[in-house]
Amino acid sequence: MTQSTLLTYDPYAHPEVLKPMLPVKADKIPREDRFAYEVKWDGIRAFCIIEPEKQVRLISRNGKSLLPSYPELSSLHQHIATRCILDGEIVAFGDDGLPDFGQVLRRERQTESSRAAGLGRKAISYIAFDIVSLDGSWLADAVWERRREILQSLMKSSVGLLQFSATHDDGQALFDATKRMGLEGIIAKEKDGLYHFGARHGTWQKLRHVQQVDALVFGVVLHDGRPRSFLLSLNSDPTVYIGRVGSGIPDELLSIASSMTIALSESGSHQEELTLPHTFPRPARGESYRYLSTPFAIIVTFSEWTDALTLRHPVFHNLITR
Repeated sequence: MTQSTLLTYDPYAHPEVLKPMLPVKADKIPREDRFAYEVKWDGIRAFCIIEPEKQVRLISRNGKSLLPSYPELSSLHQHIATRCILDGEIVAFGDDGLPDFGQVLRRERQTESSRAAGLGRKAISYIAFDIVSLDGSWLADAVWERRREILQSLMKSSVGLLQFSATHDDGQALFDATKRMGLEGIIAKEKDGLYHFGARHGTWQKLRHVQQVDALVFGVVLHDGRPRSFLLSLNSDPTVYIGRVGSGIPDELLSIASSMTIALSESGSHQEELTLPHTFPRPARGESYRYLSTPFAIIVTFSEWTDALTLRHPVFHNLITR
């Protein structure tokens, strides 16, 4: 759907047509005065549709309703009493005050029973960094700087459930600070840039740090009978699947891990003793899985999280021996 076609829709009646603008990857920080800089928040991208006296709606970049996973955000209309659509990120904060994407993953992968029981609840915030509609009118043709002024004027405070994403003038200083804090990176935004729905556009540019995660190896992927990669879950929560890694694994480690595996079909009595993620993909054609009776932890570097909440470009870094 083109932007001109999308803008003919009532955004409040058809939230499924909303597609966020995405940044392009940059190799260096643009330092022109026409750019401002924000933290690249490590969370779930979502449009927040607010209509006073109605239920808030949270729509993912794939058109999915996110409120079932984050029911506390249904009260965001109490913080903004104006009909509007915000663009931002759902972020979980750890005890150190920094974004903790692992907590977001736990929410996204909760089963219906654990969600109903309120398990795994941690502090969640919606961090707003843009506004695309106000009082039923689109703001796509308003420049970024004007959209930010409108957004900030609507937000009476920036604490708790609803927070405002601050901007910075010194991109290098922000990039260095986010690296020290272990954050994902920064976004450079053109001050006079328009909002391009559903497009990856150079008016927003992302610069990422290499990230790493502590992962638990719970299985080995075999292709035509030969071990090729590891199945991974979060080390801090083995029930959360985060993908697989094949690059960088020493041949000796792959061989040793393969010798430690069992096949559930052959050893069904052991299944309850294994800690496996709630859900993970079935083997592809020519593949088979074998599971470790004793999982072990590794450090994996990666570029970013995919839309499916798995690791993009994962590379084995090291064993965790502590």
